[in-house]
Amino acid sequence: MAGGDSKAMDHNELRDLTGAYALGILTDDERLALESHLRDCPSCADEVRESIEATSALAFGVKQVDPPASLRRRVLAAATAGYEPIPLTTKPPASSSALPYWLSAAAALAAVALGLYALNLRTKVQDLEARLRVATAASETMQKQLVSLSAEASDAQRRFTILAARDVRRIDLAGLPPATSASAQAFWSPTQGLFFAGTNLPALPAGRVYQLWMVTPEQAALGIALLTPDASGRVTTTTPNPAGVTRVAAVAVTLEPAGGSPSPTGDKVLVGLF
Repeated sequence: MAGGDSKAMDHNELRDLTGAYALGILTDDERLALESHLRDCPSCADEVRESIEATSALAFGVKQVDPPASLRRRVLAAATAGYEPIPLTTKPPASSSALPYWLSAAAALAAVALGLYALNLRTKVQDLEARLRVATAASETMQKQLVSLSAEASDAQRRFTILAARDVRRIDLAGLPPATSASAQAFWSPTQGLFFAGTNLPALPAGRVYQLWMVTPEQAALGIALLTPDASGRVTTTTPNPAGVTRVAAVAVTLEPAGGSPSPTGDKVLVGLF
């Protein structure tokens, strides 16, 4: 069988080689081209497998027959009469010399089948891993949303408790230059704490933060919260009363370095007096 250019051989030409492949009579180029084709063509792989099985069955399906006794007597008589016996050559079955090739071909097919199975399994595993990553990301997002909603609910509950307290007092805070458009309201309960809501606060300069203070009648300024307004200048916070504080003379907001200060150091932005 003439060899061909493996790159120019199409499916039909390669399919025609399956029988010769089973017989082990392909050239090296033809065999390599067909084996490469078998990795991607299940129908040709099935034909090769069936051809190998059929050929192997024929090789081992011939019944062995002993030579007749008369042939043995004739050969012995010729030897005793001084004649050279006619050499009898028995050609071994084609399958005996090709048997290792069948085993090699079967192993190659098994390797191809296992390779395809492994590829399919790996694809499924990768798909499951991708789905797991998506599910995990969704779960983490939901968990963050749940934490955020829980914090909002808790803050809303504290805010309601302060606003509904019998001893709550309202303080209006006015903006100071250059933040004259800013304003705020503070609702303070000696028993429940303070709720603060500010509007129109200027955007924070880099490395700075707003700090909320309670000022006692003894003029002690107690920092109770750091404030970062949103893009519209709004900010709210609820905070418990500092330990031992039962009276408040004023509430103020100042501009401080990032992280806050133990005592006011920056410009006053909002101030409200009781």
